[in-house]
Amino acid sequence: MKLRELNLISFGKFKNAIFKLDDGLNILYGGNEAGKTTIHTFIEGMFYGFQKPHVRTRRSFYEERNKYIPWNGDKYAGILIFEKDNKRYRIERDFKEDRFKVYDDLTGKDITDQIDGGQRVKTHLPGLYFFDFNCLVYRNTVAIRQLENKVDGDLAKEVKDKLANITTALDDEISVKKALEELDHELGKIGSEKAPTQPYAQAKKKLDNLIGRQKQALEKKREYDSLYEDLLKLQEDIERAKEEVEEIKGLLEKANMIKIKRTYEEALSIEKAIEDLDNNIKELEAYANIREEDYHKSLELDGKLVALREEIKNLSERINRIDQKLEELNKRKAVENEAYVEEIYEDYSSYNLLEEEKNRLLLEREENKIEILNRELKQAEEKIKRTKMQGLFLGILAILSLGLSLVNNFLLIATIFSAILTMYSIMSKRKMQDELSSLNNNINGLKSKEEERKKRIDQIEKEQENIIRKYKLSSKTEFFMLYEETRFKQASVKDHLRQMDELSTERKDLIRKLEDKKAERQNIEEKLRYLLDSNGLEDLKDFKEALDNKISYDKLKRERENKRELLERILGNTSIEELESKVREIKEDIALDRDVEAIERELREKEEYLSSLNNEHSRLEVKLDTLNTYIKELVDIEEEINRTEAEIKQMDKKKRAINIAKEVILKISEEIHKEFAPRINKDVSQLISSITDGKYTNIKIDENLDISVENPQSKEIISLDNLSGGTIDQMYFALRFSLIKSIKEENLPLILDDCFLQYDSNRLKNILKYLHKVSKSTQILLFTCQEREMEILDGLNLKYNLIKIG
Repeated sequence: MKLRELNLISFGKFKNAIFKLDDGLNILYGGNEAGKTTIHTFIEGMFYGFQKPHVRTRRSFYEERNKYIPWNGDKYAGILIFEKDNKRYRIERDFKEDRFKVYDDLTGKDITDQIDGGQRVKTHLPGLYFFDFNCLVYRNTVAIRQLENKVDGDLAKEVKDKLANITTALDDEISVKKALEELDHELGKIGSEKAPTQPYAQAKKKLDNLIGRQKQALEKKREYDSLYEDLLKLQEDIERAKEEVEEIKGLLEKANMIKIKRTYEEALSIEKAIEDLDNNIKELEAYANIREEDYHKSLELDGKLVALREEIKNLSERINRIDQKLEELNKRKAVENEAYVEEIYEDYSSYNLLEEEKNRLLLEREENKIEILNRELKQAEEKIKRTKMQGLFLGILAILSLGLSLVNNFLLIATIFSAILTMYSIMSKRKMQDELSSLNNNINGLKSKEEERKKRIDQIEKEQENIIRKYKLSSKTEFFMLYEETRFKQASVKDHLRQMDELSTERKDLIRKLEDKKAERQNIEEKLRYLLDSNGLEDLKDFKEALDNKISYDKLKRERENKRELLERILGNTSIEELESKVREIKEDIALDRDVEAIERELREKEEYLSSLNNEHSRLEVKLDTLNTYIKELVDIEEEINRTEAEIKQMDKKKRAINIAKEVILKISEEIHKEFAPRINKDVSQLISSITDGKYTNIKIDENLDISVENPQSKEIISLDNLSGGTIDQMYFALRFSLIKSIKEENLPLILDDCFLQYDSNRLKNILKYLHKVSKSTQILLFTCQEREMEILDGLNLKYNLIKIG
């Protein structure tokens, strides 16, 4: 296959850009951002439309589809012309609408419908048809991007599929990976015990549930048989209990006759007690309206009066003591010259403020800073001298180099380097002179500030001395003593005035409280008199005696009421007259050693026992009916268990068959790798030996396409990570190139985008020699941003087609 023309109608930064390609080696040269990667991506997009492999929808794309949308918002399209099997084809693609056409470029016939490269993704992909592999393999073999020499992790699976199809003559759409995925999918549909939503786990769960239900049903059957025996025994107990109840009822009838006679006698006794109580109540009836709550209120008011009298006494005594204290303080009150005191206070405050300012100024000395800046100034002056000498030396060196470069061109580089250093020296000198000027300014500023500080300290000391002389004193200590003495005298006067003011305020407050307490006392006395008068009594002593009689009166009334209630309770719905009539009807003496209550209690117990037996009988009948439902289900459960066990056996059989199929496929895949590994190892080893001048001759490629190398000295197998970056790039390049030969016999184009940035000159020379040799049968597109590829090819006198981009 040969690419002939790339027409970027509107793609990325390009608009109507056409690039024509020749057989052999094509070098597409352009600087950074010139668009080399854009053209490289354009070729892939034309063949594969940025469609991701192995997807079931046409809407899954690589990010490049959006990345290269034209900047001007124009249409997003291109044309690619190529040759394959002596035929010329044209692909026209609209990336925005995700549509393309394939034409026979000679006749112009539309052959798009003949291109079947992606039916499973509901769209045609020309790359699948013309290259016979997907874009993942394309990206790892035909097209190698900048700094992406290492193969993709999924490439190993794709290569295995391709080799399997080649060696077994299978349809190219058949994939080992897809076959295993399909088998795993079938296993997934059956599931396992750990997949609760799948048929296998559900069947297992169903079987466990059925076995549990079967076990439960069998337990219910055993329970049914046991309960039925209990029911028969219970029926016998019920009959015996009924006979005992009838016997006790006969005894109760006799006991009731005896009870009637006793009730009559008790009723007569209670009626006599009620008559006696009525006589006693009549004697105390005069105290019936005495109110107990009034007595308690009276006691409470009397207690308050006692407390108020004590409070009034205490308040009067406190007022007398305050009057005496005020009289004493009034005699000791003194008056001081307020203006003189205020003047001393103001001068003392001014003196302290001046002292604080002087202390602050003493701490702000600048001599140390000035000394440090002087040292820095001296160092800067010495540095400028050295810089002048360096500049002079570099200038002389530049002039000498310029003269010698006329004899030897190589010395021109030294001239340029010397000129750069000279310019740098001049700029450094200017910068240091600016710093020197700044240091001088800072030193002068600090000196001026230090002189002002000293002047202010002298002024403060003079002002402080004037304040001390004003009071005819000789030192700061004497002035402080004068201030403290004045302050103490003034504080004593103020304290007397404050005490008098506080005592006057307290006296007013106490007088007000005294008046309030007297008013409260009068109010309580009036309330107490009202309570005594309303109960017809003179004092609390009479009130206490009357209340005791009232309590006795109420007690007798309650006792009479209790007797009346007891009589009514004994008689019930009958009367004494009716009881008397029934007693006369009893003709014989009835002797019974048990009372009615005991017989009634025994009857209740027997009836309750009989009721419990009947309840238990009903409960057992309900339980037996419920258990009977489980017993009926037992047959259905056992049939369902048999069906479910058969389903599980069938699924186990199918799972075993699928796992056997997977083992066979994996075994075939391993055998294919063993068959092709020597050939790939040989191809890679020969290529590496060629481009490394025979340094590495034995390369190993495992089934995951991981590379290891035999150490040429020790013959040890070493990991690729132990080699240099350039050697690693060579290894992966050789692997990619060998893979193309293994999975495709025809010569496909090789597209390289700045792949040799990490190669040193020797490696680059070897690889270019090899590529030029390969280009005799294979078209190569080498994108580069450097001129050294062309320089090496020109130096080797090797032909190539140069295409400049940008």
